[in-house]
Amino acid sequence: MLARVAMGPKPVAEGLMIMAVQQRYLDEVFWPRMLRPAHTEPVPTGRPFRDMRLQMREAFVHPKAEHWLRDALRRVPAPGDTHPSLRERIQATEAPPLLPARPLHCAADALCAKALPKWLHWADEQWRKDVEITWATRYRLARRDAALLQDLAQEEAHGPGLAPRICCCGHAPLGAWRAAGLRACRWSGCCASIPKKASPVT
Repeated sequence: MLARVAMGPKPVAEGLMIMAVQQRYLDEVFWPRMLRPAHTEPVPTGRPFRDMRLQMREAFVHPKAEHWLRDALRRVPAPGDTHPSLRERIQATEAPPLLPARPLHCAADALCAKALPKWLHWADEQWRKDVEITWATRYRLARRDAALLQDLAQEEAHGPGLAPRICCCGHAPLGAWRAAGLRACRWSGCCASIPKKASPVT
């Protein structure tokens, strides 16, 4: 194992475990927290890469850090995967599979130095452009769901006689459409639109 010879067993083992723990932190804590404002803000304003630089160290003091590491060590490669498991890689270093201490420094600070703020700003701007459409969809659906809950609360408070009109698909109240600024139901498979006032029968 070339890395073990070049760096020593402990740094290699710690590096592997650090990546495993940080990946779980990103998936379960960081990105859900970063995307949560899409329910209340129409456009993305966060700076994930700037925040990631500061918050990734918190993965190692998170209450689930030990669980994340144990779970990663229990995983086995998928059928057909020729890569060894994390446990096999750690065993090859002969280092103990213990949760690493929180890193004191960020590698990006050492490698990029003064250029880092510029690169982080560029990455954050690119991320906002990439998620703009998905973000807007999340925001619109959140407004629709909030309007639905409001309609249901009004129905419960005033009785079923004042229940909101429901789309022909049986899902979205018409009031929810209007609150979300829509003219048509957005449920998959429904192509209905807000009906016009019926003409009198002659």
